[in-house]
Amino acid sequence: MIRAPKSSMYERRVQYEQAVNQSSLGHRSTRDSALGAGAVYGRAVWRILLVKAKPGKLPALLQDLRDNLRPLYEEERTQGIIMDYKLYLNSTTDGPHDWKIAIGIEYKNYAALDGLAAKAQKSDPKALRK
Repeated sequence: MIRAPKSSMYERRVQYEQAVNQSSLGHRSTRDSALGAGAVYGRAVWRILLVKAKPGKLPALLQDLRDNLRPLYEEERTQGIIMDYKLYLNSTTDGPHDWKIAIGIEYKNYAALDGLAAKAQKSDPKALRK
């Protein structure tokens, strides 16, 4: 049984994912692990952004995300740049400097991340405001 030390939620999640990966992939040599043997490249990839908010500013941050980020992500989804996006609120914080919102963006695979900045610039936020 793996016991995680008292640490941030992100560190505990990373430790959990490492334990699951080790148990599901079986034993691999250090050389194979360093070279990425057994990696799966055809699956969807999630990019997680952890956002901090100053005390009392969370409602304004949520409103800004609703007004500005949501139309941009919807446009990128219709263009096929991203597959999905999700917002998560951190209801259990480890301290005042912990993240408040996690934004998850799903891409089709690792190849979809190539040239991402150029693809995203085609989605002009000013053009989305009507």
